[in-house]
Amino acid sequence: MNTLYKTLHICFWLPIAAAVIIAFLGEAEIMDITATGDDAEVREYWTTTVMELITVAFLIIGAALFKIGTVKRHIARRGYVAKALWTLLRIILIGIPLVVNITFYYVYVNVSFGYMAIICAIFMAFARPEKKTED
Repeated sequence: MNTLYKTLHICFWLPIAAAVIIAFLGEAEIMDITATGDDAEVREYWTTTVMELITVAFLIIGAALFKIGTVKRHIARRGYVAKALWTLLRIILIGIPLVVNITFYYVYVNVSFGYMAIICAIFMAFARPEKKTED
């Protein structure tokens, strides 16, 4: 197993582990960060709206990343290292909304964030780095 694959593998499991830890701390009520205050409902509405847009956009971009012509040409010219960099970008595009949505789920106790986090977790299965040797 080469170093590049190990790095990608760590980057793949990092947001998943962070989401599991946040879920454990939230369910065990160790992390009590529920939003309160006069404008909590307004903040929840705007946060939900923005995160829905960001999550959908990031998932679409992450799913179609390797079908973009520029990305295909870059990988064709540069080979395995370029593919690893684009794979890392895909992991980041899907992993960040995963962690943020699971955090907001425990902040606002809104199931929309939970569903978006579940969708991101399912998409992470398609972002898993391939185990290939260098060309």
